Amino acid sequence: MLRSFRAVRPNTRSFLGFWALTSFTLIHSSMSTSSSPARLLKDSYVIDAKNHKSTIIWLHGLGDSYDGFSGLFRQLNFPNTRVILPNAPVRPITINGGARMRGWYDIITLERSEKFLHPEDDDGIMKSADLIRELLDFESEKVGSENVLIGGFSQGGAMSMFSGLSYPQPLAAVMSCSGYLLMAKKYPELIHSANGNTSVWAYHGEDDGLVPASYARAGYEILKQNNVPVQFTVEPSVQHQLSDKELRLLRSFIMENLVNKSAKKSEL
Repeated sequence: MLRSFRAVRPNTRSFLGFWALTSFTLIHSSMSTSSSPARLLKDSYVIDAKNHKSTIIWLHGLGDSYDGFSGLFRQLNFPNTRVILPNAPVRPITINGGARMRGWYDIITLERSEKFLHPEDDDGIMKSADLIRELLDFESEKVGSENVLIGGFSQGGAMSMFSGLSYPQPLAAVMSCSGYLLMAKKYPELIHSANGNTSVWAYHGEDDGLVPASYARAGYEILKQNNVPVQFTVEPSVQHQLSDKELRLLRSFIMENLVNKSAKKSEL
């Protein structure tokens, strides 16, 4: 029997008690932008900023949707920052018996060759990367690519690294929560010189049974060997999920590497 393989939504309820939040921004759900060249915006949850200085693009995991993160990012409440939570396309997922669900690419097998999944859905990965780069282009035209951060959870984290590190304009940072490296054998060729020095913030649960921490670590070591600045943290006793500690560190990293830097640039 095939095991159902999908992302676990973050526990935002416990985080709510930790952080005092004020001044919610205007929220649009399922924003329709037929005139936009960025196709993903047609099915995205967007938290707009009245004084737009920076943008976060956050990608959900397999079988989830923007609903899994919309509440969290409303709570995190980044000042002057537009948050875009796009939905992945619906597609059949091989390891789930061909069941159709949202996924950035098919997962064909959980078998690993030289520590990495093989074979991979190269075509699905590349098509989703094209959609994500359209969105990066669209937001870069508004605030400048150096004021755009891309991140995600699980499959979304994997796609964030793949799309972000190969993007031809410098980004603020790339983030991967419970993610992993895609097409590992094609590095360092996949790293664009514009993002060769872009910070990668990665976090993983030591007890993750879906994406083992050892599997994730092997990918980040490849990036480190190619001089990509990677900050990789493994938290004990955490499974395939976001912990409260992780959320605190995540918010701190985004504030320091995106929100505060963008604010300073706008003052110059």
